Amino acid sequence: MGARQKARVQASKRLWQPNRLWYLAGRVFWGWVFGILGPMRVQGTEHVPASGPAIVASNHVSGLDPFALGCACPRWPQFLAKHELFRVPIFGYLLRQWGAIPIDRDAADIGSARAALQVLRAGEVLAIFPEGTRSLTGQLQEFHPGTVNLALKQRVPIVPAVVTGSDRVLPKGARLPRRHPIRVIFGPPLRLWEILPDGSEASRQAGVGLLRKQVLRMMNDDPSTGSG
Repeated sequence: MGARQKARVQASKRLWQPNRLWYLAGRVFWGWVFGILGPMRVQGTEHVPASGPAIVASNHVSGLDPFALGCACPRWPQFLAKHELFRVPIFGYLLRQWGAIPIDRDAADIGSARAALQVLRAGEVLAIFPEGTRSLTGQLQEFHPGTVNLALKQRVPIVPAVVTGSDRVLPKGARLPRRHPIRVIFGPPLRLWEILPDGSEASRQAGVGLLRKQVLRMMNDDPSTGSG
């Protein structure tokens, strides 16, 4: 992707510069891991725009979800991830090299918001979990409005996505992973600025509802999961 592969993301006086070589190495490594633990099946990659900015919005049931999405997505998705993970030795370094952006979920994190904007303005793919945290039951939680607000502000499509089976591979509290198939599904992109009547709060909330309904429908259509 040329210069966009190394899109510099400036926020909170810190610089993130994703490294494509580290990303490719990570993709090979996690592809190998999921090949052993899975298999991992991927559907709907044609729905991810071949170029230009886009947001991938997925459900969240396991800490493995970002890596499953990263392997499945035909483009390089850059994630918002809780800032605690970046304090883990080695792993935190790798997250930065892979293009992850630390976010403080307990505060108004202006720096991370600016970084997310820079990713989209550089024509990249930003991956977000609108639930904000993992679902402990596997059922879809309520969505925070930030994903829709960002998409409307930048006029970028949202690609709804679903990851299933990852919670069976690595249940919460488990010390070791287990073998279980993982499935990643991408749905048709939502261009909410073309659908919603205006920029009012009511329209934004309607957009959040539309996005959640689409993800929920995809989960319900997948025979390997149940949701609500």
